[in-house]
Amino acid sequence: MIRRLLVYGISVIAVLSILAPATPVHADAPCSPPNFLGMPAWYRGLQKQDDCKTIRSDLETQTILLTIALNVLQAAMVVVAYVAIGFIIKGGYMYMVSTGSPDAMARAKNTVRDALIGLVIAITAAMVVNTIAGVL
Repeated sequence: MIRRLLVYGISVIAVLSILAPATPVHADAPCSPPNFLGMPAWYRGLQKQDDCKTIRSDLETQTILLTIALNVLQAAMVVVAYVAIGFIIKGGYMYMVSTGSPDAMARAKNTVRDALIGLVIAITAAMVVNTIAGVL
């Protein structure tokens, strides 16, 4: 069951990585704000190209708010991915210290399975947010 789920998750990631853009939307901007652990700055995509310290004045309020919301949502998806990786590590540790107990091994396998499902969902959600941000 876990093997089938793992193969399915890797297949989904492979297909979506081909369909989705491979780089972040604003990575080619000359004044791209710095990332912290892969999380974008909330103001990414709002700066002027020639002056990185001011927000573009040609944007509508709705576009500004949507861009900020998408940046915050992408940062939240990165945090969710880190939490999922933490649970994968926790499940692996639980499996190692289960000392052959069937109940403990089953709980550890369920933890790893659920964390992998969460990781696939987080990666997919981040790709969708990146794609939507590219349309703006």
